[in-house]
Amino acid sequence: MHKRILAGTAAILLTGMVAAGAYAATPAPAAPNAAEMQKKQENRCADRTARMTGRLAYLEAKLKPTAEQRAAWANWRDSVMANAKAREQQCLQMPARTEKKRLSIVERQAMLETTLAARLEALRASRPALEALYKTLDDNQKKILDRAGDLENGRFGHGKDMRAHRFEQRRGGWNAPARGSDAPAPATQQ
Repeated sequence: MHKRILAGTAAILLTGMVAAGAYAATPAPAAPNAAEMQKKQENRCADRTARMTGRLAYLEAKLKPTAEQRAAWANWRDSVMANAKAREQQCLQMPARTEKKRLSIVERQAMLETTLAARLEALRASRPALEALYKTLDDNQKKILDRAGDLENGRFGHGKDMRAHRFEQRRGGWNAPARGSDAPAPATQQ
């Protein structure tokens, strides 16, 4: 019996050593070169603008602007897209991320200050167009736009109370009654 146990243990150890040797013999993946890192950053920056385009298209489909609202919608959409293009250009100006070089806290603070200043400028630029659009919307459209949250700063779909929003999503999405309303929520399947 001891011979079987010893033979089994030896077989397991031998298999493990062979596997470890094979693993050690595999070359490590090559670190991305500067051109690959630059391409990744360009794609990441372009993706932000593409996501904004999609968010606006979705929001337009949900709002269903009337003919009278179209001009205000187009004006706001154009200001938001101009801001998105400006942020894409700012993104391209940032240093490419590398695994070897971490930015110091001073460098990170400077980048954050630049980013926040650009966001503030974008908000100030698009606010008059947003206010003009909001005045043209009916109550239902205002609720939809309110629930959309901060479209330009990555919080799309997160309204004032994110817990309520998540609850509403589970209960039927954008058109679901708000928490605490008298209308019953749709039944969920379990």
